[in-house]
Amino acid sequence: MIYKKLILLLTIGLTFFACQKRNNEQDFVVPSDNEINKIIQAVLIQDSLDESTPIQWELKNPKIAERGDSEIPPPPPMPGTIYIDDLLSRKIDGKFFITPSDTFFIKVQSLIHLDFKIDSVLIKNNFMTEDAQQDKFEKTGKINYYRFTKPLFSKDKKKAYIQLDIICRRLCGAGLEYFLIKRNNKWIIADTRQRWIS
Repeated sequence: MIYKKLILLLTIGLTFFACQKRNNEQDFVVPSDNEINKIIQAVLIQDSLDESTPIQWELKNPKIAERGDSEIPPPPPMPGTIYIDDLLSRKIDGKFFITPSDTFFIKVQSLIHLDFKIDSVLIKNNFMTEDAQQDKFEKTGKINYYRFTKPLFSKDKKKAYIQLDIICRRLCGAGLEYFLIKRNNKWIIADTRQRWIS
């Protein structure tokens, strides 16, 4: 008799969990190309980035990582890598920017590889592919361009996180991360943090 009740409770619990997981998956919709372009445009304009610097057409797909339980501090993340606990602990105006309920959506977005190119009509900078930049470097020894990651959105699509690498020769490169909030249908930079510098 006890086993029947235990099996019944286990079956109900698993069914509930499966339904919840399916509902979460159904709630997620890939952000539109227009939303992604608006975020890149907001970063370029609001952070007063140099319009003459070319932008890499392709967006880099961010990688989500977890630090683990080691007592040894992990190394700084590689460009394009994001520690999920760093996002979860980031506060802006005294409130957590990303909440635990956003975690599932952030992880799913990092796994989706979009075939996306920045809209040259909306964003007026020069554009280059990563291969073209590498060819230029091999011929001239010079390199200078911006490379964005694909933005990651909160579950409600009102917050976004994006990284920008400023790639150049010698000691002038830097990596930045932007936390954006959508207000009145417009993306606003809520906070910026430097990730690396050379």
